[in-house]
Amino acid sequence: MHSTPMDTHSTQSSLVGTQEASVHGDDVKVEVRPGYCLERIKFFLRTTKGQRSVQLEDHFSDLQLFHDHVKMFMRMERYGEPAFTDRETYRLKKMLVKIRSQFESSD
Repeated sequence: MHSTPMDTHSTQSSLVGTQEASVHGDDVKVEVRPGYCLERIKFFLRTTKGQRSVQLEDHFSDLQLFHDHVKMFMRMERYGEPAFTDRETYRLKKMLVKIRSQFESSD
């Protein structure tokens, strides 16, 4: 009888540890790939401002990662100051549409 509650407790603690690890793992994913941080995306927007036919692949080799990070930064605006200006948001949304259409055409 004593072993059953002990097993339940250890199972619960291992589940808590797993949940904590997954939460921390999500935080680490953003930090592990600094090439796609907010500052890098904003630098890209500044340097390509006014240019036509900008090739995202020349600046960001992993378009899926770029797409995911931009979406994440756009969602974060709801919880604090906006990450991007209105013009930057407009440009990024156009880029995200192009990326999605590329993904759909490759499927």
